[in-house]
Amino acid sequence: MKARIDDRDWCAARLAAGDTVAAIGTAAGVSRQTASTWLKRHGLQANHRPRKRPSVEQMAADYERTRSIRTLADEYKISPAVMRTWLFEAGIDPLGTPGRPRVDIDVADVRQRQARGETWSTIADELGIAVDTLRRRVDGAPT
Repeated sequence: MKARIDDRDWCAARLAAGDTVAAIGTAAGVSRQTASTWLKRHGLQANHRPRKRPSVEQMAADYERTRSIRTLADEYKISPAVMRTWLFEAGIDPLGTPGRPRVDIDVADVRQRQARGETWSTIADELGIAVDTLRRRVDGAPT
């Protein structure tokens, strides 16, 4: 049978054989997302292979050992996003903070520097932030 993602019978046969959406997409020469879309159009349910979540104690010990969400996710064969969720739900605080650390800005100092003729770009570079971030913080601060 020729691999055609738009063929409902072919998709159903692949699902019945235990293939994942990604495997079906690869066989049909399309992305996982496209394969998922076609399965939904055909009214077919994808094969979900839920990962067995380790105990809280095991996750805590493994995280203490690796000290890395990415490394632990690789060991568990899950995405880092899922690993972060599992740690959060288990009450385990991951190291660091998501995103960039917030830089405190002395708005009065920035305004004085602007009054002396310094450019937004110069001030932002010295603070290690983007010009847009600096302007947004200064403009949003009370006068």
